[in-house]
Amino acid sequence: MQAGRGARRAALMLGAVVAAVSSAAGAACPPRYEVTAIIEGPDCGEPWGTAHIAPWGMNDRGDVVGWFCCTVGYDHAFVWYNEGDGEGTFVEIPMPPGEYYSRAYDINNDRYVTGWAEITGSGYGLSGFLYDGQDTTIIEPLPGEIGAEPQAINDNLDIVGTCGGDRAFLYRDQAMIDLGPKLPGEKSEGCDCNDQGVVSGWSGPTQFEARAFLLDGHAVTEFGPIPGGVSSEANALNNLGQFCGQGLLLEQGDYVLHALYWNGLEMIDLGVLPGRNFSHGRDLNDAGIVVGDSTVGCCNQGLAFVWSDGIMWDLNKLTETGDIGLYYARAINASGQVLCQGAICGQPVGVVLGRLEYLCGDVDGDGSVGVLDLLIVLSEWGKDGSCADLNLDGIVDAVDLLLVLEHWGSK
Repeated sequence: MQAGRGARRAALMLGAVVAAVSSAAGAACPPRYEVTAIIEGPDCGEPWGTAHIAPWGMNDRGDVVGWFCCTVGYDHAFVWYNEGDGEGTFVEIPMPPGEYYSRAYDINNDRYVTGWAEITGSGYGLSGFLYDGQDTTIIEPLPGEIGAEPQAINDNLDIVGTCGGDRAFLYRDQAMIDLGPKLPGEKSEGCDCNDQGVVSGWSGPTQFEARAFLLDGHAVTEFGPIPGGVSSEANALNNLGQFCGQGLLLEQGDYVLHALYWNGLEMIDLGVLPGRNFSHGRDLNDAGIVVGDSTVGCCNQGLAFVWSDGIMWDLNKLTETGDIGLYYARAINASGQVLCQGAICGQPVGVVLGRLEYLCGDVDGDGSVGVLDLLIVLSEWGKDGSCADLNLDGIVDAVDLLLVLEHWGSK
């Protein structure tokens, strides 16, 4: 009788495996990450305590830029120079006399930083800046515009951004270039610039009708909306000409934003994390790995995600974070490090994640995939929260068994 029940159970499992083959064809082991650095704001003294911090950009060295504030409305640009082993030097970026507040958005591999500041008495409102590690140069806006807001800098010191909130610019060789006349839309925003000098962003009559664009010299490529949607924006551009961003779609009578990815051939809707209806693609690297956040509604607290192998993963589930929540993934560099906005007990911090190498299917951690891993999956069948849940979908099932079989014999 026992043998009969065992045979029936094996047959049922085999049937489940066969039934799941088609649905599990795209299954993959998720990437795994570890926290390699936590960046905290400076001590503001009494009564404020530790400053809130907003990390935003990161280079291939692992240096980080952003801003911190001790009180609401008083933001100060910073750069955190990575020294390895989770250590770094936190520097407030100096501004000319009269600086009221400032934000740093990007840093290149030579450690030049760009962002914007409000300079009292400048007459420009927001002014752009370039910081070389010692001196800060103010970037004046286009003629007739109030304010310059740089967003990105490449390794050739090209800076892109927006003047007046609706005119894309390129700052090259210490000169401002108005990109608006080159673009098809009445309004435009420059969002990124790769090392080949190609600019990405959006243009259109309004942001609601935005179209992603790539500008290479005088040649403009305009893209359609996200599949099934009404708009597209190109937030970040890699050196292969691929970009990520987001686009508007109409779902059940309401407009939502979904992260998108242009892989050089087609535009892909990256979707949202479970239980969420909005997502934003913030950055990508040359491997085509996209990071961003997924929220409920446009302005609520997000969950940081990484998109790879055609799947959007919640970074909180891929990382042993302890008490740290990962809310927004802002940047990813060439080595796969991810910069997140996080919090420890409600205190905002910057979190740098490093990608871990591990053997998919090695449930018992002995360095190979074989019989013991198969037996663990079978013994944990149907359970949630188990180490045998290889694809992190909340249950040990045929998909996890197939992943073991797929990597059988690997070491």
